[in-house]
Amino acid sequence: MDDRDSDGRPEHATDHLALGDLELLDDDELLAAIDRAYGPRSRSDADALDRPAVEMSMVTSLDGSVAVGGGSRELSSRVDLAVLLRLRHHACVTLVGAGTVRSEDYAVPVDPTVHFAVVTGRGDLDWESPLWTSGRATAIAPATVGIPDHVEVLRAGQAEIDMEAALRVVGERFATGDAPIHLEGGPRLNATLHGHDLIDAINLTISPTLVSGPGQRALDGTAEHLRRFRRRHVLIAGDHLLTRWERDRTC
Repeated sequence: MDDRDSDGRPEHATDHLALGDLELLDDDELLAAIDRAYGPRSRSDADALDRPAVEMSMVTSLDGSVAVGGGSRELSSRVDLAVLLRLRHHACVTLVGAGTVRSEDYAVPVDPTVHFAVVTGRGDLDWESPLWTSGRATAIAPATVGIPDHVEVLRAGQAEIDMEAALRVVGERFATGDAPIHLEGGPRLNATLHGHDLIDAINLTISPTLVSGPGQRALDGTAEHLRRFRRRHVLIAGDHLLTRWERDRTC
């Protein structure tokens, strides 16, 4: 049982009314509100981990789709994007799959503190693009995959990615204090980490849209694994809901 206040709400939960509608804030006010809700002080220290926490960040439609026409932009909003960029800022590294880098057309981050760790099982990326020539991205690949000399690579697994080993080498390379690993998908990478119970928090934006179609959910895996999470906050940004959930390892 979690501790509750006089209204019966979990004490760890942030009252969404205290921040109001984030869509109405100017840029400076929005930045301060995001840091209040998502910054280091917002994180629970209930679980003592021997590795950086992994925080998944996704935006989904009301019916669970994570993409429209192959990308997430149609689901997002000004506030959702601001949250995403700030989560990257507070993280020790942003972990992302090669497919997401391609579909979302990742570029060199403007924020000088942001670095991408890109998981690739085949090495089929544009290694001469600005992202890779900038030195702001590191490849995570199995031993048998060739990576150009100008790209930093961390090896995890032999012929296929070993995700537990990948998380270990990423932590060894990038861990800084209590800063988490910020996970941006895609769905297959999310599902693999979920299968190993390596997702410690979820920052989920719910878009006021219906998509239908064959699009993927936030996790795309063949095996079912039921994990419980506790609500940290629910924030309002126009008609979008911005939620944060933390892994409940007590049950």
